[in-house]
Amino acid sequence: MNMPLDELLEKLKGIEGYEELFLVAFDDGITEENIGKALAAFQRLIVVNDTAYDRFLKGDREALTEEEIRGLDLFAGKAFCITCHGGENLSDNMYYNIGLNSEDEGRYGVTKDDGDLGRFRTPSLYGITHTAPYMHNGSLETLEDVIRFYNRGGDDHPNKSIFMHMFMSEINLTEEEEKDLLAFLRVLGGEPPIFSKPELPGMK
Repeated sequence: MNMPLDELLEKLKGIEGYEELFLVAFDDGITEENIGKALAAFQRLIVVNDTAYDRFLKGDREALTEEEIRGLDLFAGKAFCITCHGGENLSDNMYYNIGLNSEDEGRYGVTKDDGDLGRFRTPSLYGITHTAPYMHNGSLETLEDVIRFYNRGGDDHPNKSIFMHMFMSEINLTEEEEKDLLAFLRVLGGEPPIFSKPELPGMK
């Protein structure tokens, strides 16, 4: 909510009606932990799972164009994407430093382990066309920028993952391959769910 959690806690407690709503969901009302649980419960509803890629996996071989299929072949092969973006959610839920030059400490801020400096969890790629700008700091404007970033092996962060070094030394996608990969990534955008804005305490 663009504020420290302790400030958010006090703000919500000060809005008439919020405590009652929290008590319906949680026995102990508004707490830092329950705010997290409430946000997570909503976020689990934001699911994109009926893309052309999903239909292709279910046997509809006409769901993807030839260009998109070439992009899928790159995604699962030469471009190395599926190594981290695999599984049913297109994420391995692991943490990596992809070489992005940033002062954000990433997972290190929680673990204080030097190996976690600049590491962030692999995001799902579903709905990707609706979530620009990209990276944890919004530093890449387009999917084209993201592909070029990976294709050059990222920036020069000292804790960069070995996988990013592999991109830099071994992968080297051609311009046509970049276009094919982009075509496939766009397929993963799908249609995000639409929610009506609820009437909340304190709103007028």
